[in-house]
Amino acid sequence: MSIPLGPPPRPLDGPQLASRVIDELRRHPDVVENPDAARVEAERIGDTIERLHVWLTGVRFRVPDELLNPEATGAPTDPGQPSTQPSPATTAEMPVAGSRGVARSVGLLAQPASVEGRDVWVDGAFNDLPVRWIETVDQVVLELDEPTPDRPLHGHLRAEVGIADLEGLVEDVVNRGLDGRGAVSGLSLALARPSRGEYLPEAGVTMRLGLLRGRVRASARVTIDEAMVLRVDRVRLSSANLLLWLPLLVANRKLDQHEVEPFPLRRPEIGVMVRDLDVRLDQRLRVAATFGP
Repeated sequence: MSIPLGPPPRPLDGPQLASRVIDELRRHPDVVENPDAARVEAERIGDTIERLHVWLTGVRFRVPDELLNPEATGAPTDPGQPSTQPSPATTAEMPVAGSRGVARSVGLLAQPASVEGRDVWVDGAFNDLPVRWIETVDQVVLELDEPTPDRPLHGHLRAEVGIADLEGLVEDVVNRGLDGRGAVSGLSLALARPSRGEYLPEAGVTMRLGLLRGRVRASARVTIDEAMVLRVDRVRLSSANLLLWLPLLVANRKLDQHEVEPFPLRRPEIGVMVRDLDVRLDQRLRVAATFGP
């Protein structure tokens, strides 16, 4: 993850670093509607960031159109097609100076922030993140390096959103992405937990694609064992609409032929180890994860 910090020189202390982070939020009015509602506190000693805490309570975010419609930005939707965007070599200077450091304490708190008009609560805290200070002719970048086996990720991340807000947010984002080629409505989400480590998610949505219109139900089973390996099976699509039976039958057969590969949540070889994961869905979706050996 890279955080642009404006033109050289590097921020000399914590207050300058905090100010540069706010300035970066101001540079993206299409994503951050009110950046001055954010608050940043930082303490820096040399290449070490002793503390970088960001409060986003009351900040309003939007999902940018180019993220939903990549073709509008010139980015290739087919990996074999060349991009019309300038190459990185023409848009940024090569690094002329750099050094490594560590962020002792990084925190993020939103109680709540707003995403597309829906309230989202986030609480994250991480310790001892390796960082790099990169300085080019016209820009300073603070890069949070990926964890390594020697420096694994330590911390926690919690997120919460009301179920009605989540359903409305997903509908809005999907419909913007469809860009008039279809529409979804009436999304409903549910999650049952028949036993520890077992989740039964279910979703229903009314879809309109071309001449086809009907309500589709999707269900699956997700399990997380004691070794923190996530598995997905029993994926099924169904509908009471006769016109959708054939395409859903074909889709279900393809799902049967392609098993979802188990996904280990503990990856010591890359320094990311989920120690605990809890997902709850009633009137609110709550996700909490703890990272560390």
